[in-house]
Amino acid sequence: MAEEFDGGMPPDREVVTDIEKRKALSRLQDRYGEARGLVSSDEAHSDLEWILGPKRNRDQRLTDLDEKMIQIIALWLQDLASEVDRALPQEPTDAADETARSALEARLCVATNLREAAEGFAVAFRRPS
Repeated sequence: MAEEFDGGMPPDREVVTDIEKRKALSRLQDRYGEARGLVSSDEAHSDLEWILGPKRNRDQRLTDLDEKMIQIIALWLQDLASEVDRALPQEPTDAADETARSALEARLCVATNLREAAEGFAVAFRRPS
């Protein structure tokens, strides 16, 4: 006798989805930590400290976030990435100023990595249709 399908995701897909969410969330938390060190804590995205940062409740199961919270997190992450961009120093005009050029490239990398991690988070947490 065939198993009855309840209309939900097959159990093996649920496990894969949970693993994908955990990986995306872990990557995002790492990238968030890198970016937070480069900007002011006075912006709206500072509330991410309570979700992704050191102030988060480590007992909370973040893989069960609802859709509205996911959208809010995504918006705050966009704001944070934009603030990292705004805080970028001017590109050095003196070719000998390798230290300044390296610092600029590192900050650009942080902003890019944050955007990529935020996109991965959004994809992993997207509700199946």
